[in-house]
Amino acid sequence: MKEKFAVRKDILLKEREYGGLLVNPQLNEKTYLNQTAFCILSLFDGENALEDIVNQLSEEWHVSPDELACDIKEMVEDFIRTGIILKGEKRVPSAYTGTVLDRATVEVTRRCNLRCRHCIIGASPSGGKDLDNKVLYDVIDQLVAAQVFELTLTGGEPFLRPDFCDILSYAQERMLCTILTNGMCIGEEEIENLRKINPKLIQVSLDGATPETHDAIRGEGAFEKTVQIIKKLVEAGLTVEIATVFSKFNIHEYSLMIDFAKKLKVDALDASELLPQGRGKKLQEYCLSLEENCEYKKYYYEKTLTEKEIKIGGGQALDFLQNPLSSEEKSPRRDLCYAFRNSLVIKADGVVIPCLSLDEEEFHMGSILEQPLAEIWNAPQYVKLRTLSVSDCQECSQCIYVRICGGACRARVYQASGDLKGPPDRVDCESRKAVYHFGLNKWKPGTTIEEFYQLLDRSGEQ
Repeated sequence: MKEKFAVRKDILLKEREYGGLLVNPQLNEKTYLNQTAFCILSLFDGENALEDIVNQLSEEWHVSPDELACDIKEMVEDFIRTGIILKGEKRVPSAYTGTVLDRATVEVTRRCNLRCRHCIIGASPSGGKDLDNKVLYDVIDQLVAAQVFELTLTGGEPFLRPDFCDILSYAQERMLCTILTNGMCIGEEEIENLRKINPKLIQVSLDGATPETHDAIRGEGAFEKTVQIIKKLVEAGLTVEIATVFSKFNIHEYSLMIDFAKKLKVDALDASELLPQGRGKKLQEYCLSLEENCEYKKYYYEKTLTEKEIKIGGGQALDFLQNPLSSEEKSPRRDLCYAFRNSLVIKADGVVIPCLSLDEEEFHMGSILEQPLAEIWNAPQYVKLRTLSVSDCQECSQCIYVRICGGACRARVYQASGDLKGPPDRVDCESRKAVYHFGLNKWKPGTTIEEFYQLLDRSGEQ
């Protein structure tokens, strides 16, 4: 009897224009595959023996079976040796149609030990009920069936749940997990559990390089407790990122944040800006000006060119410029953000929304307490939302930077105008343009945007 193999059940294969992604939760790894490798791997479904696969491909590719078997033998043997392909496995096709899910964010609670001035969801110690743990495990199973490969677990403060590490462990065995936390509810037991689980990333909020600045935003004593936990997480060998939200409260420390993050020996620093949402609605006068926004992003970009000890992120514009010809998804063109293509958020009350910044009634797509996730994702109203394109946004579609910007942040557009297709937020838009121009000139001095697009097109063809 012919031996039949399949790609291991916990490994995700995601088709892309360039080929595909292989996601291995056990190793917290994503591997980009060319079209040949993806095509071969996708045929290992437990129904085909290697000989059957060779015969099928030899007919499609017009290559002799002997020659093809010789060509792919080493690759297949390597996949078997590393446990990517196993004997006797069977893979179940996804129940999701059209655009498939890649990423999900799940609020395990809206309760939080803090009342941060700028919290996007207005979390507090009395923030309502948590999602039932049985529901959470079922949601994780549904996300796995949807072939989600990156899961962000957030709150509120997720570590307020005594069962959070159990939930995380279950999810990390199946997906690449990121935790968003303020760190203050993490004790020695949680650190030991985290060390065993080894999530992809622990993102800890730190909004200043000094106690005076951080505590003015998050509460007295928060700085010292958070810093001590960061040190312990780093000492435990975990991958740690500091997340900073810049506003007029703390923008004066933007350069100090990099130095302080390096001193703490974290792996990364990710910066964003205050949005007028949640409690932030009352802080609009503290949002960054165009000049402040451009100043810190240009500084951070220059640091990415020389900084070896730490990875620095600062939104889509800065992330793009760190490797202009090779974006994360190997795509030469952007069209809006993940929220309109392949990601979703499940709130602590079970409601599904496209993005944490689009938590308005019109974007409530259904509830996982009432419907299967696949039914919500494939429903007409959600499909319609995913058909939105930057070409539908008149002002952005005419912009010279549209191919690399993709239409700015539609949530900020909606907050400003009440229309997803409306004109972009001025500060967001103009700061992106300024940073793109600055970064591309640093990357390849004198290059026009038209010349860059020619380079981009050629890189996409390779």
